[in-house]
Amino acid sequence: MSWSEQVRLYYDITFSMLTSVVWMIVTALIFSKDMKFSIFILMMISILTSKYLLRKGKKVEICIGVSLIPIIVYEIFSQEIVIAIVDIIFVALISAVLLRETNENINYDRYKNIFINGISYIFIASIICSMFRPIYAEIIFRGIVIYLILMVITMRETMGYCYNIKSSKVNKIINISLISLALLTTQEFFYNIFVKVVSILYRGIEFITEFIIDVIVKIIGIPMTWVFNALQKLFTERRGALEDIFGRIDSGSKNPPNIKGLTPEMVTASPTFIFIMKVIVTIILILIVSSIIRKIIKGTNLNRDDGYTEIIEEIEQKDPGYKKVIDKIKKIFRKKGTPREEVLYKYSEFVEVANKKEIFKTYMTPRQLGNIVKIKVDNCMEVDEVTNMYNEAKFSTHIINKSYEQKVEKYVDNINKNIKK
Repeated sequence: MSWSEQVRLYYDITFSMLTSVVWMIVTALIFSKDMKFSIFILMMISILTSKYLLRKGKKVEICIGVSLIPIIVYEIFSQEIVIAIVDIIFVALISAVLLRETNENINYDRYKNIFINGISYIFIASIICSMFRPIYAEIIFRGIVIYLILMVITMRETMGYCYNIKSSKVNKIINISLISLALLTTQEFFYNIFVKVVSILYRGIEFITEFIIDVIVKIIGIPMTWVFNALQKLFTERRGALEDIFGRIDSGSKNPPNIKGLTPEMVTASPTFIFIMKVIVTIILILIVSSIIRKIIKGTNLNRDDGYTEIIEEIEQKDPGYKKVIDKIKKIFRKKGTPREEVLYKYSEFVEVANKKEIFKTYMTPRQLGNIVKIKVDNCMEVDEVTNMYNEAKFSTHIINKSYEQKVEKYVDNINKNIKK
């Protein structure tokens, strides 16, 4: 499967989920039909079958007709005749729309508008359904979550295709895993398994969190006991002012009792203290797990170029400080060359700044670097013009005048300033 076909497949799946969720809500309201994701599965079978036949050179009418056979059989034996006819017509229309778009160019802005508007459609439809059919709230929520996951993956892959930036193998595996998981959860059997797995993980995390909190409480109990004993001695003569802090004293009492009964356990056993500790421990665990996952992905994603780049960066970080000072002095007293040489030198400054921010990689062409900068950095639209000027200065025999040099200097300074933000 080619790169463009992969992106179109992502688009087809996401668009099918969008239309299926809206259609399920509409039919549930109009026909009092049970809300199931079977219409989405049947639609995907129809679309994949029709596109396969189209690649084999069959006519569009034949492709759509053959692809509708599974849904016709299913609907006739499982639905009322009116609902079956309406569902078949709906799937046929969506298949025809997606089939017609097969030969069109992949357009990121167009896809983005469709999917962003789709969120509005689902939101409005779900509000109406919640008012008249509240029993379907759970399945609607599930559909929205699945749609958002598919939308994010599709938009990221579409942007990469439009800017000619291929995903790594790790990203492809992650995308396929997330899409597979999302599609499996449309079926009740797999959804129930998923819920059980999540609940087991939740209980495991809760157990680990409580265990860590117990350990922390025991550890801090000793210094807290010492602190409380010291404070008791300090405030005993002042009639237990410390106890007011913990809300143990009646505000109307003129003679507050002393602090003798106050212990560290009163603080460590309080619900507020436990809640705060749970939040802190959970955040720490999430940071640790995410850090481990990032390192695994980074290690798996290293190719030869990446490995070489990492070694260079490590050496550069170990350079003594005086070398940086010498380099800066050399830049200040550098003898200026011809406009062509100055354009190339100024572009090298841009590459250096991009490299420090881990945007530039050794395998990138100037055009790829420009595309990455436009994605990751705001207000850098001049990067295309800088790339064109650099290519002209490096590869052409045209005369490069002073205005070229001044333009590149102005644009590069602006781009570097935005990258450093």
